[in-house]
Amino acid sequence: MFKCPNCGGSMYFDIATQRLKCEYCGRDMNVPDYDENNSASQDGEDMNVYLCRNCGARLYAVTPAATAFCPYCGGEQVMEGKLARYQRPRNIIPFKLTKKECKDAYKKFIVYRPFVAKELKSQEFIDKFRGIYMPYWQFDMSFDHPDQTFKGSSSQQDGNYVIEKTYDLGVQLNEAPDVPYDASSNFDDSFASQIVPFREKDICEYHPGYLAGFYADGADVDSEVYAKEAVSSITTKAAKSITDAFAKEEIRVEMPPSDKLAESFGTRIKDKRLMLFPVWFLTWRKKDRVAYITVNGDTGRIASDLPVSYGSFILCSLELAAVVFGLMTLYVSMTAPTALMFSMAMTSFALYLYRWQMVQIHDRENHVFDRGYFIEGRKSDMSLHMAEDIRKQRLHLGNEAVILMPIALIAISILITMYIMSYGMPVTKAKISSFLIVPFALYNVVPTLKLARHAREKSLIFETLVGFAGIGMGFVLLLLEAFEDWQYYLATILCLCAMAVTVIGLIRKINRLATRPMPTFFDREGGDDSEKE
Repeated sequence: MFKCPNCGGSMYFDIATQRLKCEYCGRDMNVPDYDENNSASQDGEDMNVYLCRNCGARLYAVTPAATAFCPYCGGEQVMEGKLARYQRPRNIIPFKLTKKECKDAYKKFIVYRPFVAKELKSQEFIDKFRGIYMPYWQFDMSFDHPDQTFKGSSSQQDGNYVIEKTYDLGVQLNEAPDVPYDASSNFDDSFASQIVPFREKDICEYHPGYLAGFYADGADVDSEVYAKEAVSSITTKAAKSITDAFAKEEIRVEMPPSDKLAESFGTRIKDKRLMLFPVWFLTWRKKDRVAYITVNGDTGRIASDLPVSYGSFILCSLELAAVVFGLMTLYVSMTAPTALMFSMAMTSFALYLYRWQMVQIHDRENHVFDRGYFIEGRKSDMSLHMAEDIRKQRLHLGNEAVILMPIALIAISILITMYIMSYGMPVTKAKISSFLIVPFALYNVVPTLKLARHAREKSLIFETLVGFAGIGMGFVLLLLEAFEDWQYYLATILCLCAMAVTVIGLIRKINRLATRPMPTFFDREGGDDSEKE
């Protein structure tokens, strides 16, 4: 579609200059100055679409190309192209971050992830970043009742008296855009939201020239899917901005109930715009599962799901354990009951992390945070309504929990060491401490077992019960107050082995959470990538 007026060669969008550039003669020009193909219209335009035979992904491109491999699944089958209609967006943010800058940002990002597999750090892998324009819905919001009056109050201490003041607070609500919402059913909503925001100042009128040399994902989620959420979101933000503004003056604002706020403000959608935002996309594949890294092509913000390397994790854990053991050997004479109680505490904490990983796996497998998934009638164990109810309740710990584990274990070790140094730790005190550990373990085990009943992997039940069995065995021994130290040490070893089973299971769950089945994620759209560095 984009031929050089000078030599007839192919032109691509050069990020560094923000202009169309010929790859042969070097001529460049402003993107809006290039005449669009006459097949373009207000509703759509003709584009080359390529179908991956391996994963079913459709790759849109404004320039024809014989795509040799699929950037989504890594399939090496040649993809045949044909013309197809592409829904024309209203606006676009062109790529601002070059491929080199994207790779440099990822290298800095990966430094702080010590447990990831080595191949995720290799230069060959990093070179496979692909530029994709992702579709988003942008809502412009307005308020039918912009002039609002609220009751306010403040209190001030004056000697032995408290002076109460009341106010009538007049506020003007201004129109504002809401956050963008993912318009592709194949791009997970929770993941798409992690790379926002994009800069408003970089938005410009859409021209297909910006797509020259990049992929484009198609919009197949209707804007109505997010309309209610957008109204609620901007209403909540408006209310918070009001309360925060008066809080600086130590004035409390009486707001209407949260379920009445939108009606009180008269919040409504003034306009909706389909927009394309730039995203650098990288895929990691192992057997039948994939993980991906996305980089905001405008701001450089990174969102990723990275699997954990067993070798790196075990090595780091052993190093930390050696440091902790060395410190405790220097300053503390640990008794047999103390060692058992310490191992029970660590196992209980591992069960805590295991529980929250189970929550996230449950949400991922049932697409709780991906509204677009339900639009195409895809199968799920729950309805969209059930997913929305869970979404409102859920608090997430995050995939990086495993990285915090050794740090947390060190903190626990230090606290226990301080307790030992201050008070000593006879069997009686170890027994008392175990009465705190066991209820905490139960608090995590019961919800985990409930979630495991609906999980696809039944090993979850075994890994949970093994960890709790180790804690229970130690609790019984402390309760009976055995007289021989070897009994405590044997129970300590068994408890640590039980913890190892739980921790290894936890890493497996994190890796499962960080990866996705290929058919689910890669049934999507994209395009060509020839961006020059």
